Amino acid sequence: MSWEAMTAAPVPPDRVLPVAEHCDVVIIGAGPVGLSLALSLRGSELSVRLVERQSTHDLMDPAYDGREIALSLRTVEILKKLGAWSRIAAEEMSPLCSAKVVDGRWDSVLHFDANAVGEDKLGYFVANNVIRRALYAEHAARSDAVLMAESEMAG
Repeated sequence: MSWEAMTAAPVPPDRVLPVAEHCDVVIIGAGPVGLSLALSLRGSELSVRLVERQSTHDLMDPAYDGREIALSLRTVEILKKLGAWSRIAAEEMSPLCSAKVVDGRWDSVLHFDANAVGEDKLGYFVANNVIRRALYAEHAARSDAVLMAESEMAG
């Protein structure tokens, strides 16, 4: 199995990697999950490659996509441990204090309330592109993983 750059030109030899011979872990996709996994593996002495179709520019400054992500306090702790949370400005997050889960087929409502469990918040709302930007910035600054942007798996 190998990966190669997405281009109309012939693939340069330095962009073809026999994965089994050159790395321990291949992560497909440098979205929030892929970048989080790569960051969690730093310092492990594993050889890690991140294969991503998007350009480095798009990863560095992702466009707003309309999605606001509800991050639980546990997820915030993980992002802190990975070093990404400090890269999100206070004005880019909103506290999540209560939530109601409804299903159009049923009359019942599942209600979560931070005050009911003695907390001031359940987590935060953060735009998806802000989370992606923070994780990429942390990766660029401190990750051991090699990012292969504008690339895809082939095999």
